[in-house]
Amino acid sequence: TEVDSVIAHIREVDPMHIFVKDRGFPPGDPRRCRANLGGARPGYFGHEFEMRLIPWISRGLDALARSGSDTHLPFPPLEESPVLDVQRLKQLIDAEVP
Repeated sequence: TEVDSVIAHIREVDPMHIFVKDRGFPPGDPRRCRANLGGARPGYFGHEFEMRLIPWISRGLDALARSGSDTHLPFPPLEESPVLDVQRLKQLIDAEVP
């Protein structure tokens, strides 16, 4: 589509720092429009959270590009967390109930 070609052209400028999020609904759609709903659009706070992550994503993309690797970096090993015994869980619950 025309939008996809524009996005591709813009991302050529700075691919590690230009991000695009597709809209689920067209502008003015009554299911999402603030004029109809009043207040902040549902999902706005999720969007705000995502925007705080963007600098970290950019740093990761930069690091991957600098490494010269086209492959995905491996995930660090996960630490095993101890399993909570059922009896211990019951004790904790009983201790909280007056």
